[in-house]
Amino acid sequence: AHLTDVHMQPIVGAAKGFARCLHHVQSLPDTPDLIINGGDAVMEAHGRGHDSAKRQWRLFQDVLRSENSLPVLSCVGNHDIWCREETAQSFADGRQWAMDELQ
Repeated sequence: AHLTDVHMQPIVGAAKGFARCLHHVQSLPDTPDLIINGGDAVMEAHGRGHDSAKRQWRLFQDVLRSENSLPVLSCVGNHDIWCREETAQSFADGRQWAMDELQ
């Protein structure tokens, strides 16, 4: 199953919607072997405070861990990269954080 642009955030019911989506995928008559996450797992890490990005990642991970039993392969989306300063090092650090979160 290909899921993309979940845009997890602690408001507007994103966690419930993501959980419902995962339940649907896992209950299909022909259950997928894995989920491919196309990126943008969190709403907006770029330009946000570290704590805000951390809350979004924690929520994404909590729902995925509690509501999913399928393996997941992930791509990093532009919303997943935390970057407060427009420097190459800041971008690289933020990309690595996203890659670590997405395993």
